[in-house]
Amino acid sequence: MILRQKGYRRLRAARIIISVGIMLVMAGAVAFGYTTFLWKWQLTGAILTGTGAWLLLWAVVTSVAGRLYCSTACPLGTLQDFLARMRRRRNGYFYSAPAQGIRRMFVIVMIVAAVLGMATVVTALNPSDGFERMARTASMPWARGVAFSLGTMVAAAVTLAVCAGMAVWRGRLLCNTLCPLGTVLGAFSRMALFQIDINTDVCVGCGKCTASCKAQCIDPSAHTVDFSRCVVCFDCMANCPTDAIAMRRRRHQLQWPMLQSVETAAAVKGMTASADNCNHNAHSKNTGVEKKS
Repeated sequence: MILRQKGYRRLRAARIIISVGIMLVMAGAVAFGYTTFLWKWQLTGAILTGTGAWLLLWAVVTSVAGRLYCSTACPLGTLQDFLARMRRRRNGYFYSAPAQGIRRMFVIVMIVAAVLGMATVVTALNPSDGFERMARTASMPWARGVAFSLGTMVAAAVTLAVCAGMAVWRGRLLCNTLCPLGTVLGAFSRMALFQIDINTDVCVGCGKCTASCKAQCIDPSAHTVDFSRCVVCFDCMANCPTDAIAMRRRRHQLQWPMLQSVETAAAVKGMTASADNCNHNAHSKNTGVEKKS
């Protein structure tokens, strides 16, 4: 069963409530020195500690419905969504082609740094570590049990500046290009059971889905969604006036064959007429030759 716009709006509201709750709980735990399983179920921590249960959980979730981790469980992703609202765009977002080379490069750097034990590089590329630095720095003036660290403050300021700059400029660019975890999850998302697809039978080409896609992964000209970069935020489906874009198990099959454009039909007709004229002239010349003979 495919949900309609109202259903996706409810899913979007639920996702926002859950993601904000997770972000606040994780920030509060850092500020007051408590431990919470929400830090342990972050993907990088699960990989580094070899926690099989959390790895299995996110592998299953991603294989079924895509990168829900990025839009719901990752606190840095939620923070980017808030930062992106600092600047309202007149025409919204636009589609951009994936920078595959840059994405692969950051994955390789992360793997090499982890193998060589370069903790500074690993934490710099880890989104949950970045959020923890900012939460720790923000809580220094008033929270108990948080030690002052100039290095942490500088790192937090740089992380915040990068996140804010990219979020305001290009939405989830940080998640889709620089974050190694996003690229790894994107590889699983390509094979997800349910993916976002556009029904071209009912799409009116209004562009609202593309304008609302902070992942910039909806190509309006090809009517396709790059699900490896989609963070499943439900924004596009909640804004579609004709319910053309939805989560499906497979790509929608057209009910009616697409008609040729007027220009193409005219061109084909002109080429056919030209060919007929050539054949007629050739036939006339051949006939004239035969009569002279």
